[in-house]
Amino acid sequence: MKTMKHIFYAFALLFLVTSCGKDDEASTPLTPEPENPVPQNTAPELADQSFTVAENITDTTVIGTITATDTEEDALTYSLTTNSNDLFVLTETGELSLATGKLLNYDVAQTHTLTIEVTDATNTTTANITITITNSPDVYIVGSEYNGTGTMATLWKNGVATILSDIYSRAYDIAISGEQVYIAGSIENSGLQEATLWKNETAITLSNAGNRAEAKSVSITETGNVYIAGYEHVENYSESYVKVWNENGQLAFATLPSINVTSNNYIGWSGSSSCLYTTGSDVYVTGFERFGNGINRATLWRNGIPEVIEEVNHPNPNSIYPNSVYVSGTNTYVAGSKNEGIPSATLWKNGEKTKLSNSNNIANANSVYVSGNDVYVVGKEWFGTHFVATLWKNDEVIRLTDIADSSTASAVFVLENDVYIVGSIAGKATLWINGEGRALSNATSSHAYGLFVKP
Repeated sequence: MKTMKHIFYAFALLFLVTSCGKDDEASTPLTPEPENPVPQNTAPELADQSFTVAENITDTTVIGTITATDTEEDALTYSLTTNSNDLFVLTETGELSLATGKLLNYDVAQTHTLTIEVTDATNTTTANITITITNSPDVYIVGSEYNGTGTMATLWKNGVATILSDIYSRAYDIAISGEQVYIAGSIENSGLQEATLWKNETAITLSNAGNRAEAKSVSITETGNVYIAGYEHVENYSESYVKVWNENGQLAFATLPSINVTSNNYIGWSGSSSCLYTTGSDVYVTGFERFGNGINRATLWRNGIPEVIEEVNHPNPNSIYPNSVYVSGTNTYVAGSKNEGIPSATLWKNGEKTKLSNSNNIANANSVYVSGNDVYVVGKEWFGTHFVATLWKNDEVIRLTDIADSSTASAVFVLENDVYIVGSIAGKATLWINGEGRALSNATSSHAYGLFVKP
């Protein structure tokens, strides 16, 4: 009897198990997995970013590189979607810089906000880029531009040009005291150039009517006196005078030139913008004198009293050219050129001569500036087929451009650790800041002669 019960329970249990298995299969059928599952593409990750740059950067400066990440490590492409006055450009690889020819202006905007996007060709992500501008010194440059009808005196302030005269004119040098801006140059009148001083863009004639004259350099003493140096031809060019005027057009020193007014005394004839320097109450002017007997003299006038820098006997009237003077402490520096077989860039320190250029190359020094223990001289040196704008710093020779076209450096100014140089490349006015050049003008031809950097 017990055996029959055991058999009955076994069949019942088997029935229950079998019934449950069939019910499960009917209610939850299995879904086959795909043989090749397709992964989901994730969008690139791009956070908001910020950069800080100086106001005076050029369009060759990379402000920063935008960086994004992508899980799949797909190739990423960047683009600008919102630009600030079209000031900026962004490469597909994420390099951000100024658009060609554009400049920043701290006085107009201290920050710029851009919107950029990055794509992996499937998904796109956007972000904001903030560019903070730091204030830079104001850079004033003077020179000339040819506008198709004539050459016009021009002032560039932080790269923005202002035409000083609508008739033939040139601007050679600039000095600033407070809000007063003084520019030395010339304006043509009845076919003759007249020495001119612009005070806050108002022209004042310095020379006598009927005489060809130019104002080459301007400087301001610590007590606020303004002096302008230049030259004036008289009597059909038979005589040439060194001139130093005050801002009212009156002669500052009646003793110039030093001897024989018929001996063709010139000053800064090569176009130097720094042939005048003031320190304390002293006024220094450099130039050259030439005489009919072949004597050519480099001269420095201090408060109208002449000092001979060097004298040579040479049939070439252009055998010696002192172009620029700078006084630092008890040391007086004069830069120019001297012909010793060929013209060579030359620096005189307290009358002691140093040749700056290669003996085999024609060269000329146009401007000298001293900052601490460093002496900066700029000019041009001949290399094979053309002149190259050159900086001589102490014993170092620095070529300012490698462009295969003529260039020259006309003036140098040093503020703190920054070196500013102006001149031209291929007939275009150019500014170099710490060796990095930028064109100032799109005119047919232009040249920058002088500069002043205001902190």
